[in-house]
Amino acid sequence: MAVVGLSGPSAAVPKMGPRGALPPWYWPVHPTAAAVTAALWAAVIIGTVAVLAGLSAVRAGWTPNPARLIAAGVLAVAVLAVVPPIGSTDLMDYATYGRIASLGHNPHVMTPAKLRRTGDPVARLSSKSWRNTPSVYGPVATATQWAASRLGGASAARTVWWLKLGNALAFLLVALALDRLAGRNQGRRMRVHVLWTVNPLMLWAAVAGGHIDGVAAALAVAGLWALRPDRRRPLLAAVAGGLLLGGAAAVKAPFALFAAGPAWSLRRSPRLLAAGALGVLIAVVPGYVLIGAKAVKALVHRGQRLSGLSLWRLLVDPGGVRPPVWLLTWGILLITLALAVVYARALPVERPEVTGVRITLALCLAWAVITPIYNPWYEAMIFPLLALLPSSRADLLLVLRGGVGALGCIPGVALTLQPAWLNTLVIRSTITYAVPSTLLLLFVVLTITAWWRTWVPSSWRQPADDASPTELEPDSLP
Repeated sequence: MAVVGLSGPSAAVPKMGPRGALPPWYWPVHPTAAAVTAALWAAVIIGTVAVLAGLSAVRAGWTPNPARLIAAGVLAVAVLAVVPPIGSTDLMDYATYGRIASLGHNPHVMTPAKLRRTGDPVARLSSKSWRNTPSVYGPVATATQWAASRLGGASAARTVWWLKLGNALAFLLVALALDRLAGRNQGRRMRVHVLWTVNPLMLWAAVAGGHIDGVAAALAVAGLWALRPDRRRPLLAAVAGGLLLGGAAAVKAPFALFAAGPAWSLRRSPRLLAAGALGVLIAVVPGYVLIGAKAVKALVHRGQRLSGLSLWRLLVDPGGVRPPVWLLTWGILLITLALAVVYARALPVERPEVTGVRITLALCLAWAVITPIYNPWYEAMIFPLLALLPSSRADLLLVLRGGVGALGCIPGVALTLQPAWLNTLVIRSTITYAVPSTLLLLFVVLTITAWWRTWVPSSWRQPADDASPTELEPDSLP
């Protein structure tokens, strides 16, 4: 991944305009579309296999010093943070929205195209896909983009660097919070670092691609840490946890689902539930009041669209049948709730120290598999929660989902590829049909196995809180 980034603008790396001494750093060698596509496909496939191998090793009792995985994760983050964004043009759009805000306009009303017509050097580099769409992100996301733009000025490259730096720090914050939530058990700590800290799929989405989902995940996981049951000052912790969870939702709306599990776990304590709700309201309401109702309108309008990797796209392309608006709104909500019940029953039982994770993961997973707008970086909602639960057969299916989804967004910058055979193989075949069809197959297997509750076989007995994986009964190992 880093080599593709260091190679400069290509079918996988967007143009960023003039550079300075600060990152992103690269040497423009102008690689071919075939070369970067093959390299990134190989990286994602190898990374997916590596995560599965790591999970298998952890279940078999592999317990090296977690500090080694943390150090490896920090090194990977540092390398990917200083190269240009890879596999996506989203950072260029973030930079443009931040530029709009820093110039005193409202990015939830003004589109990048309007700013581009003024000759602005940052907006000129915005992507074609989002050029006529106002920001659909929350007020906290807009604030981070504004701050990066103020630091980067009229330079898109400098603005991208500050955005990538923020994403890199957010990624490491998630790793730290997960490590704390895992406790002292070596096996649990290894699991969270395999599924997050050194997970190439998450490094690809949150750091290499620079997607803002990593920032939302940092706030959400920090909120779960603040709301852990062993907190010393429960009332204050509930407010702090609500603020963090509300902040995650104010970055990207779907992260509001992270509040469901903690709310359920606090249902027997009205005072703590009210304190948490107060924190959420403080984090969400003032920001939306400030940026205006049109931000909500832009978000709702976005929710009625279909993305290329959505399962619903399979209905549109072959037959030209578009699902009605009511199905993409209220229908999706009802389907999500029904699937969440099925998935919650199948997931392994959570530890007392991380209450609410099971319900939250069930809701996030149900939304991710059925949403009309799906991109592989949405898996940043799934993997931190999965890492906090004991192992199950769902691990295999969810890691495969993440890997297949990532393949569907490669190379990620060029909308058409040359030569023609490459465009047919990648854009018209793999991305348009093969990847959505495979995601549909994984969804069917995931749901059927959840319905029959076969994710956690009876022989997979989990270790006690103070045990390590090597202390398992012999028949509990795969």
